[in-house]
Amino acid sequence: SGIDPAAMRDATFDQSSKVIELTPQQLERNTPIVVEEEDTELSEALKAGVKAIREEDNGFRLKAFMEGSKVAFEMVLDGFSKNDQETLNMLLSKELFESFQREMKLRSGQDEFAETTLISILEAEPQTISVENKKASITVRFVSEQIQVNRTRKGETVKDSTSAIEQVEDAWVFTRDLRSPNPNWIVTET
Repeated sequence: SGIDPAAMRDATFDQSSKVIELTPQQLERNTPIVVEEEDTELSEALKAGVKAIREEDNGFRLKAFMEGSKVAFEMVLDGFSKNDQETLNMLLSKELFESFQREMKLRSGQDEFAETTLISILEAEPQTISVENKKASITVRFVSEQIQVNRTRKGETVKDSTSAIEQVEDAWVFTRDLRSPNPNWIVTET
């Protein structure tokens, strides 16, 4: 049901990597938290991006975002293969959703089409993090294992059409208006 970093703000890390549970009262007060242990491995550019997001939303945690981005990646691929427009509409920007709709409509008119199945996500890492006009953008590089299979219009597998497992690299852009009370990020580029 979307990427919701707010749902994952119940724990943070101190300097010694021990988990500190935050009470709902502390979360409501939006207690400022200094340096996150998870940020120490980041490049200076990524640290600056995280800091810029936290200036608007100090509950933002990159680790929670990255977990959510992997879930979104899987849901979008699955939603596209199943023509699940409701899920895609929830996760994609209006423009990207319309592009996916056009592709699904085109595919539905074909006698055969290729369907992609995600096997696993091998890597997910932030490439860029920026804030412009209170709008945050995070580009995530995904390396995944996928297979393709050709299906008929009725959904039947075309004989001998299943591909070998392929390693696929994608860069997706997630955005969020930091002024909005909605904590969900949407995919604006795939």
